[in-house]
Amino acid sequence: MSLADFFRREPKSLKGIKDRSGGTPGAEGALPPLKPITGEQARAALKRSRARREANGTA
Repeated sequence: MSLADFFRREPKSLKGIKDRSGGTPGAEGALPPLKPITGEQARAALKRSRARREANGTA
């Protein structure tokens, strides 16, 4: 058998990459779902963050 024949042989399985790698969840699937926040909660968090940075002198 030549080297060219080695690379041209039939695969053991005719499954595609998607079928072979199907079962492993991505990183996003491993995280718990996040609850949606309101605009008011987002603004409050931004205010707390800015106050914390101001207190540390990094703003």
